[in-house]
Amino acid sequence: MTQFTKKPTPAADIFLTFLALANFSGAALHASLLYSRAAAWAGIAGLASWLLFLAAARLRTPGFWTPPRARLAALACGLWGLYLLLFSAGLTYWLLDIIFSIIALLLLLGRTRPDFLAAGLGIFAVIGIRHIQNDFFIALLSLLLCAWAVWRGPGLAERLTAARVATPGGKSPVRTAVTVALFSLLAVYVARPVFYMVYPPARHKALLALAPAFPVTPPEKLTPQAARLHAHVVALAGKIGERSAYQPDQQDQARDYITAEFKKAGYTPELLEYSAQLKSDSGRTRPYYNVEARLTSASPAPGGAWVLAAHYDTAPGTPGADDNASAVAILLEAARLLRRENPAREIRLVAFGTEEPPSFTTRDMGSFRYLRYLKERGVKVHGLLNLEMLGYFNPKPGAQLFPPFMNLLHPETGDFVSLASNLSSYGLMKSIEKTWKRATALPIETVFLPSVPSALFISDHLNFWFSGERAVMLGDTAYFRNPNYHQDSDTPDTLDYERMAEIVRAVTAVTLE
Repeated sequence: MTQFTKKPTPAADIFLTFLALANFSGAALHASLLYSRAAAWAGIAGLASWLLFLAAARLRTPGFWTPPRARLAALACGLWGLYLLLFSAGLTYWLLDIIFSIIALLLLLGRTRPDFLAAGLGIFAVIGIRHIQNDFFIALLSLLLCAWAVWRGPGLAERLTAARVATPGGKSPVRTAVTVALFSLLAVYVARPVFYMVYPPARHKALLALAPAFPVTPPEKLTPQAARLHAHVVALAGKIGERSAYQPDQQDQARDYITAEFKKAGYTPELLEYSAQLKSDSGRTRPYYNVEARLTSASPAPGGAWVLAAHYDTAPGTPGADDNASAVAILLEAARLLRRENPAREIRLVAFGTEEPPSFTTRDMGSFRYLRYLKERGVKVHGLLNLEMLGYFNPKPGAQLFPPFMNLLHPETGDFVSLASNLSSYGLMKSIEKTWKRATALPIETVFLPSVPSALFISDHLNFWFSGERAVMLGDTAYFRNPNYHQDSDTPDTLDYERMAEIVRAVTAVTLE
């Protein structure tokens, strides 16, 4: 291949520097750029910059923009342009973080190249930076990260080259054998939980074989609080049934039921209408609705409002008793009890209209629209407590599945609720755990993970996490415990209403503090 050695010109260096600064500044200020009309065009410009820097790398000029620097800038501009275009196509922050984490892992497979190594590590760094929850520091650190990678690129290339020269014989056979053995043992250990995660029929069969006898408590023997919860779930999952985007009449009935229950409790609920931005196979033209009720405080504490929320739609073809009538019932009963109190801060009780497919992973999720609604009005959020599937319990040994390694830290019986947090919401999670244990004896297990692994806990809280807000998800671990997850067998008779009554008591105590 012919190598070009043109004499560098100040104009070329100045142009490439300006191009890099424009792209890096756009990436640093992404929060304001993403929602502008120029987002797609900026994405195209980023990809064009990628091509220009690749061309500069081929020229082999001895100026500032040496080949290693030009390749690093090319990858940065190309990845930024791709991010903008994908976001403009309707994907959410957290889904894009999953996609780009996969890209980072692929880049790190070629970690002997400085541009691949820096880009792969840089993607993970940028994902972490965005959870600082301060726009100024996010912009500053992102810009410094890009500038440092380009400035130090040649030195990184030299060190990697020196490392390759220092080990010309390749890896030691003993080291290779030990590595293979360790990875083989690891693969055997994680095989079962991974298999259950990626192959739902096997998971369903294993959990169904351990299912308890139903009903857990006969309806006529339920305590008053549990009986009210049972009535809500029967109304939503029994009388109304499927409440997916494919059933707009049933969704409207659920919306009206929730609205009426808020009114009975003494609230003045507001219907927040929104229409789908993306075309889907549902063929729906009617709008969706988030239902919000507010409880104000006589002397609100600083730091914003609590958001207590649950989605009321269902997966297509399912009555959705656990997913998610159980959480809506707890939301309604907590609202009823809270109405008698004077909370420490404002509480916003919200039923989201769309969480399940075809809205799932898009900006048509009700939680995404609600968060945008809050930001447009300048409402500060103390934290989101997302209620997601809270009715299925199974105390039998082996009835609780986990992703790999989590079973080392948590019980194998499904008689607890789970509180999931990312790192930036860790303080909120621990505060909730402390109040929970004072309010009820129902066991609670907490887990916090970095943002990308936290995609295992897929629900509305992720839209808050990836917009820089504190949020936690309270649930019964969904498909890691309930064999009826997204099945037509997810019916009201499979839930434990007495344990749900304990959850109401604890959730009420949490949001009063």
